[in-house]
Amino acid sequence: MGVVYLVKDRRLHRLVALKLLRNMGPEVASSGARSRLLAALEHECIVRLYEFGSPATTPTCLMEYVPGVTLATRVSWEHRASSKPLRIATDISPRAAGSAPARHRSS
Repeated sequence: MGVVYLVKDRRLHRLVALKLLRNMGPEVASSGARSRLLAALEHECIVRLYEFGSPATTPTCLMEYVPGVTLATRVSWEHRASSKPLRIATDISPRAAGSAPARHRSS
């Protein structure tokens, strides 16, 4: 869906994640209502969206930077350690499911 870069916001002097969205249709570039909805979400399992841009070539998302490893990396570690990557899913799923009320309150 895209590629994410770690960049420094020069105005606010903080690290942020810049996601370049690839292969997205024109509806993504013009989805102001959707980006306002995403920016309003607050939950520990949802990364904050600071800004959504739609330059002529590639739509971008400026998001909260959360230090750590990717889910794919964590699953590979777990798989090598115990051959039970499903344990990660059982750790993460209840917290991620808890974000549903936050999504529904915002709509």
